[in-house]
Amino acid sequence: MVSEQLASDVVDYLQGINSDPDLTAVIFHEENEVAKLRQLTIDAMIIDMRTNLLKETDHFRMKEWQKNKRRDGLTLGAFGYPAVQQFFMQSLGSLFTMSEEAMIEMGVEGFSGVVSTTPAYLMILSRGNSRMVQVKAGMLYCRLEHAGTNRGLIIQPAEQVLQEYPEMKRLYKKVHATYAEPDQIIQMLAGIGKPAKKVSHSPRRDVMDLIVK
Repeated sequence: MVSEQLASDVVDYLQGINSDPDLTAVIFHEENEVAKLRQLTIDAMIIDMRTNLLKETDHFRMKEWQKNKRRDGLTLGAFGYPAVQQFFMQSLGSLFTMSEEAMIEMGVEGFSGVVSTTPAYLMILSRGNSRMVQVKAGMLYCRLEHAGTNRGLIIQPAEQVLQEYPEMKRLYKKVHATYAEPDQIIQMLAGIGKPAKKVSHSPRRDVMDLIVK
């Protein structure tokens, strides 16, 4: 993303989309608040990478043949690496086996580069945490994403800090203590801003592959 701040009318427009009394959509765009959220998302990513690296590796398609064989998962292009850098990283990956620490460092480096220029964050909070409320929060996120796209914005989920497992407990409590009222749950956190460059799509499976006949 480019570090250009969101215009106040865009912020007002996006925050005004929600009409559900059970939900609240807030956009943080003041630099001091954005800086706090940037650091929270980076800290959460490091914990997530160190905790779930092997699970993430199962879904990472570093080489072209992996992307062609399994049309799902994450790619270097999706992390924003340019084509030349992807080529060299794929070549090195074919010659050498990357250590877990090297993979963590690569993932954090790519994520931190994106986060460092994020000009604003979108947060969706709910009263209660029933399944219906969760579904409504997801529907609101989709509406906000479509509205942002129509304004030339991109929205990138940064939900690692909202995951509920022991290693993330400290940051989960911290983000809720800072931004949520006692009866609220943070359902979604995402960076929002204008794209700095075009990023290639991750591979996707054909929808018919998922339908059992």
